[in-house]
Amino acid sequence: MKPKPLYVLAVFFAVSFAGRVIALAEELDIEAIGQNKTNNQHVDADSALASHKADTCITGDLAESVTNRISELNAREKTIKNRETELHAYEAQIEKRLTQLEAANGKFSTQVDEVRALEEANIARVASIYEGMKPAQASLIFEKMDPKFAAGLLSSLSSEKAAQIVASMDTEKAYLVSVIMANRKSS
Repeated sequence: MKPKPLYVLAVFFAVSFAGRVIALAEELDIEAIGQNKTNNQHVDADSALASHKADTCITGDLAESVTNRISELNAREKTIKNRETELHAYEAQIEKRLTQLEAANGKFSTQVDEVRALEEANIARVASIYEGMKPAQASLIFEKMDPKFAAGLLSSLSSEKAAQIVASMDTEKAYLVSVIMANRKSS
């Protein structure tokens, strides 16, 4: 916490106190002059100040109030410092967990990439099997496949072999698979 509010408060009290002292001094001078004129006596400032000591506005209550306020501000400052310490501890925990999450995310990404590579290798292996088959035989199998899977598998085959298989398929199934393949390439 910045001590700026405490400095402002201290300056405020100092200015207030100085103003009150000046006002009291002026009152004493005016009364002293008035007493000198009537009594022809010389009154020094110390005796005048002593006589007006009871009339000052700085009382024990004000001093106690200021002391209480300063105590409250110190307690608040201590509370804020404690909270800042807690926040720093929480930030450290968050940073630690964030680092752990990033490491786990990196590991997960690596595993996903490995799984995709295995899937692609498996699809390439299956595609090579269908590359070796006669188009009429392959088309019978493709007609029983899920259209999305069939479209993906046909995309893995050479264009010539895929065309021969699609040509041998049922027209409705061939149309559906062709639409799926076209949508994949456009998106």
